[in-house]
Amino acid sequence: MSIEKKYSWAMLITLAVSFVLGMIVNLFIEFPEAVDEKPWAFAMKNIFVVSHIVLGTILVTLAIILVIKSVRSKDKIGKIINSLGLIAIFIAAAMGSEFIESQNEVSSLIMAIGFVVSFLLYSWNLVKK
Repeated sequence: MSIEKKYSWAMLITLAVSFVLGMIVNLFIEFPEAVDEKPWAFAMKNIFVVSHIVLGTILVTLAIILVIKSVRSKDKIGKIINSLGLIAIFIAAAMGSEFIESQNEVSSLIMAIGFVVSFLLYSWNLVKK
């Protein structure tokens, strides 16, 4: 199995776990009103939110590694797939940060779309030749 496929598997597993944690946060964690407590201070006290953030950081790191590996291998399709995957991860991360601040459902939706797009792209890495 190529190194790109190993990293893609790592991405997919990490994305899946991160998605489940994100759903737990979205459905069961109620953030306080901004006047009561700062949203980030609250977020950093919740194990599910912190775990979701840590996995998001790992995802960004893995996505950057995959872009670097595809550039070095001169794989044109891989460069496109992995670059788009990195962009989708960045968008999801930015919307996650926005969600903590605002609790805006649109931010959550865009974060979920970023997940789906990146999941599909990294799955493609596993089947492309």
